[in-house]
Amino acid sequence: MLMLIFLFCAIIGGTILVCQFALTLMGLSGAEGSDFDLHTDGLGDASLSGDGHLDHPGGNGGLGGDAHGGQGHDSGHEQHGSSWFFGVLTFRTVVTFIAFFGLIGMVGTSAGWPQLQTLVVAVGSGLMSMYGVQYLLRLAHRLRADGTVHIQRAVGQPAIVYLTIPPKNSGLGKVQVVLQNRTMEYDAMTPHEKLPTGTRVLVTRVLGADRVEVAAETMAG
Repeated sequence: MLMLIFLFCAIIGGTILVCQFALTLMGLSGAEGSDFDLHTDGLGDASLSGDGHLDHPGGNGGLGGDAHGGQGHDSGHEQHGSSWFFGVLTFRTVVTFIAFFGLIGMVGTSAGWPQLQTLVVAVGSGLMSMYGVQYLLRLAHRLRADGTVHIQRAVGQPAIVYLTIPPKNSGLGKVQVVLQNRTMEYDAMTPHEKLPTGTRVLVTRVLGADRVEVAAETMAG
């Protein structure tokens, strides 16, 4: 009976994991696109967002700590512990737990381990894999967020004219500006006089997704 449970978990969990991986490779599923929302009344209607973090509608998590000072403090500790636990509960991590629980359980049963030992090892392996997947997802999300260059941050930054910029917004040139330790190249216009290649300028406005307005440093100053 126990072997059938392990087999069922391994098949279901493994199949879903393989499907998720295939969809991700085909670009049909984001890193957290399959995560579910978790609602718990005990946490003040807390919800688990797609990236595995708890979101609270109220400023104090709806725990009413201001009405009961001591109880609010204790509830804060309980909430922190619950947040840490529920922070790893996403669809992918749960599926990973089921898959590894089943696989390791099948291995232990086939090897003739005692049932209790098999269950303990299977549960432990499932938990480790669950936390491992959540760590990798958060790491990937952080790297993706850190690697995104926002053109809005270019405003006020110095730049170098890469291709001559025509005067009076009559045409486009190009500038290079360092953002987030990366050299970015944007189309550029200026409402002032022509800016030859090599001129040091300041970005004064963002005109589009990859276009900025610039002025010579002397004029901007």
